[in-house]
Amino acid sequence: DLASKDASDYVPTYEDKDGDWML
Repeated sequence: DLASKDASDYVPTYEDKDGDWML
C-alpha cells in the first residue's frame, strides 16, 4: 500500500503479495 512508500532512496514500482513495495 502507499503507506509502505515513505521517504526512501528507492522508487517502488509495484507491491508484492504481502503488500510491500518491491523494485
